[in-house]
Amino acid sequence: MTYEAILVAVLAIVITIVVFLVRRLLSSGKRYVLLTGLNDTGKTLIYSQLVYNRHVATFTSSQDNEGQFNTQKNFVTLVDLPVFHSIRQQFFEKYKASSKGIVYVVDSVTLAQNVRDAANVLYNILIDPAVVKNRPQLLILCNKQNQTLAKGCTVIKSMLEKELNTLGYLATLKSYCG
Repeated sequence: MTYEAILVAVLAIVITIVVFLVRRLLSSGKRYVLLTGLNDTGKTLIYSQLVYNRHVATFTSSQDNEGQFNTQKNFVTLVDLPVFHSIRQQFFEKYKASSKGIVYVVDSVTLAQNVRDAANVLYNILIDPAVVKNRPQLLILCNKQNQTLAKGCTVIKSMLEKELNTLGYLATLKSYCG
């Protein structure tokens, strides 16, 4: 083997390692998990339990709450987004491109009264160009399951699907998802 061939081989290996590390660093840039949903669904309480491991009295906020949560593998930054549409959208814009997950919290007791609003907010999240492009994990969390009048997860899924279909959104979502 010639000296040039060895140099080319070493250079190819170094370039491969650099490309691998850069790709890994770029993918790890997604560090936020967003908690969002309608008012009084329990987002801030969930946030407090996960970040501070305690129950705190909550109120409707006009600011985002940001804190660290230790998973089994690493830390993620949980962001509790405000509920009012104008500010929620502003903070959603701030975090959406760097989010690795979105937790959409619904109130299992009151969803029937708020299903149209819940479906609208969920739809706007799902069709957001940054969400479509980055494909963060999405969890629809059915909160307050311990209450007597709570609807089960299957019923909630059916209610949201029915409302999305009624509003004409379901066909649009299917075209986004393929």
